[in-house]
Amino acid sequence: MANPNRMLVILPAFNESGKIGRVVEKLKRVNITDTILTVDDYSSDNTSQEAVNAGAEVIRHEKNRGVGAAIRSGINYGLENDFGIDVVMSGDDQHEPQELKQVIEPIVTGGYDFIQGSRRMLGGRVVNDRLFRKITTQLYSLLFSLLAGRRVTDATNGFRAFRLSIFDKKEINIAQEWLDRYELEPYILYGVIKDKHIRFKEMPITIYYHQDGRKFTKLFDKKVTYENIDRRDIDNIRRRVLSIEKMRTRLRWQPQRTLRGGLNRTIKWYKSAQEKKAH
Repeated sequence: MANPNRMLVILPAFNESGKIGRVVEKLKRVNITDTILTVDDYSSDNTSQEAVNAGAEVIRHEKNRGVGAAIRSGINYGLENDFGIDVVMSGDDQHEPQELKQVIEPIVTGGYDFIQGSRRMLGGRVVNDRLFRKITTQLYSLLFSLLAGRRVTDATNGFRAFRLSIFDKKEINIAQEWLDRYELEPYILYGVIKDKHIRFKEMPITIYYHQDGRKFTKLFDKKVTYENIDRRDIDNIRRRVLSIEKMRTRLRWQPQRTLRGGLNRTIKWYKSAQEKKAH
């Protein structure tokens, strides 16, 4: 029988050598969780061994399956080994392990079932944010909120904690193969919000964006230009919006034109900015 407060931290990782060990070591120093599990999604670098050396348990996929599949593997590990609470954090050192206690406290003592971290609510913060990313992540959260029927300030945030008992509900079926990549996270979040018996809330957290030696100009301009856009930002938000589109199709949601139109306009604007930069 699962211990209701036995905690597993899941770190999905793909080619995070140089970072994953640092994350595990920080979590070990915090000394709150019972087990740290790195799910290596078929990295080509030293991610698995670095995680082991730092003190984590490791599951390694035999092929690259996607972040959703990595999180699912971690959740299944928790269910199979009698954990009561799972926490998902970034394997690339974006999240702050020191904030783990405040994230799980509403679950342990407050009767909540699912806590979503938020950099955008009062008390949350972002280090090295860029205006374009700030705008697009907030737009995504707005779209998700409209679909879910409840305001969520930071729907793309990967720092979350939840009781594993939420998966006793047949309406949240994470075994579906179409959830292997970016679809799993909004699918779970949507299912949690729509279930009136699951207690949900957001908690403020910090996100660190590591620049990896790259230089960006005009990071804090009031005007968005091609000079403060990282291509990875547009790729990330495109994948996120497409994940909602796929989920919309599967769950028979209606506002298809809103999502697809907004995505197409964003990509068109980005391509136009790149063409201006080239000339």
